[in-house]
Amino acid sequence: IRYIITVNALKEGWDCPFAFILATLANKTSQVDVEQILGRILRLPYARRHTGELLNMSYVLTCSADFRATLESIVKGLNRAGFSAKEFRVGYDASTELQAIAPEQVQMDTPKCAVDEQGQTDVEEFLDIDFSAAREALQQSNALAPSTQTGDAVAKQIAEMVTTAKAQGAEFDAAIAQANADDLPIGGVNDMKNFYSMQNAFAETAVCLELPVFRQEVAHSIFTNGTQVKLSKEALAEGFTLHDKDTDISFELAQGDMYRFDVSAVGDAIPRYQKMSAIDAKAFKTYLETLPPESRIRQCVYSVVNQLNKLDGVESSDLRKYVERIVANMSKDSLAAMEGVIPSYALRIRQKIEELMDAYREKRFNAMIEAGEITCGSGYVLPKAIDPMNGVSSIAKSLYSAEGDMNDFEHGVISAVAGLDNVVWWHRIIERKGFCLNGFINHYPDFMVQTTRGRIVLIETKGDHLWNDESRRKLHLGRKWQELCGQNYRYYMVFDDKDTEVEGAYRFAQFIETMKRL
Repeated sequence: IRYIITVNALKEGWDCPFAFILATLANKTSQVDVEQILGRILRLPYARRHTGELLNMSYVLTCSADFRATLESIVKGLNRAGFSAKEFRVGYDASTELQAIAPEQVQMDTPKCAVDEQGQTDVEEFLDIDFSAAREALQQSNALAPSTQTGDAVAKQIAEMVTTAKAQGAEFDAAIAQANADDLPIGGVNDMKNFYSMQNAFAETAVCLELPVFRQEVAHSIFTNGTQVKLSKEALAEGFTLHDKDTDISFELAQGDMYRFDVSAVGDAIPRYQKMSAIDAKAFKTYLETLPPESRIRQCVYSVVNQLNKLDGVESSDLRKYVERIVANMSKDSLAAMEGVIPSYALRIRQKIEELMDAYREKRFNAMIEAGEITCGSGYVLPKAIDPMNGVSSIAKSLYSAEGDMNDFEHGVISAVAGLDNVVWWHRIIERKGFCLNGFINHYPDFMVQTTRGRIVLIETKGDHLWNDESRRKLHLGRKWQELCGQNYRYYMVFDDKDTEVEGAYRFAQFIETMKRL
């Protein structure tokens, strides 16, 4: 035995990866206590996989009269949470007749202890143990010859438990391995999803495709060996600062109600806001009007920064100084207007900062491309099955037995593409789940197509009214991807009948003629 951890210590929140055996003789009458203790043991928090199979499982040894009922309540809770029998098993149950256990009388001179929500006291379990007497009893027990019959029975029971544990562990590992091989998550909410596998005619070659993504060269360090890693927006945002950025923000349309901000004394210390009543709002405005200008500015800055406390990529001090610059440049009337609609003003400031960050990432992306610090290399493999919200199976040559839903224009484009003789298969890329162009923005094109010459074509469809800055940035990113990937990869943005006069953007009819030659 390496460690003995008290049950109360586990209840207090210890995450112990080495605590994988729970042995208790206490008849815990509080189901909440039992659930907390079981959770600490069964989760194996932060535990690494061991070479010994039995060390990868957790064990609960108990004679509690309430244990079985508590276990059943946990199973019902898992069912309500969306889990199925594939995620958990009720193991060996020694069906023995439990004798009625008389309730224990708690002495009045018991040391101070916690009281749970059911009004029951919870005493530290080892406080009343006479360790000297326990040691003496163990020594006497070791001196006596063990009973062969009893020893054989215990050994047989332990062997049965070990065999059962190994079998169930191997069964679950096999299920996980099969799920990973099929790219299908096992059990739970996923059982209610519709998964569509690759068509047999295309699966053999499609699963071998390794689609290129943007990759960044990293310097040698103790964490990296100087190789390439997948490019991320966070990496492109390194070095971003607000101290030299403009504060030109239009607040003309910002309007709303007055809110109050509070940080809860319990739970997560995240500032939360709620709408103030008309009486409170009027009283607060009157109070603000009595403050000197410096105090009013400080109050507004504090409120706005609390609204932006989770803005990634910006340091808190940098954010505060930027907001101070914005508020300091406001007129008296603008400041008075802002005091009543802090969330609306904070939203405008957030949008401005995100625009500045997007521009910074794009500029740095272009500079790194020019310097050869960003390349394209293998980084994405098509899954063997997909789970779109609504499946469409009416268009020929789809890579999967059903593809994701689409609007009328998208349906018309891909139907025409699928009708071409040189198209092998097409796939509807699922937003935020499928293949992504990972540049200064994460761009998910609408379709992926493979031609008979082995070329991979990415297609982004746009309505004629959607030619805007966002479309320009997507097109720029897609054409850079095509440029770095080589002759076997193409990116096109397709409009119905709009001529943007930009390379890579095509009218529908013009695009189909181009596709025929690929």
